[in-house]
Amino acid sequence: MQVPPFSLTDQLHHLGEQLDAAVLQVLRSGQYIGGSVIAETIFSIPGMGRLFYEAVMARDYPTVMALVTIGAVLTMLGNLLADLSYAYADPRIRVGQGTK
Repeated sequence: MQVPPFSLTDQLHHLGEQLDAAVLQVLRSGQYIGGSVIAETIFSIPGMGRLFYEAVMARDYPTVMALVTIGAVLTMLGNLLADLSYAYADPRIRVGQGTK
């Protein structure tokens, strides 16, 4: 018995599932920022994570506040990008409409 090829609707359904997985990766950006602190500190890699760790240890509060603000802004932009791409990928989701 031969398996029939995927129809266009099946292909679009699979594409939607793949986009859902990509959106979840963007939503986890806060975990990636926290992981960079650990990885850069352990392996002595220069980066924002190591800078954050060294600023905390030196009690350099302006640097800590700046890095936290940058991380928050990047997380918010990532969440906005994820929401917009999810609304684009799933036609049932519409921006600006409440539930009725």
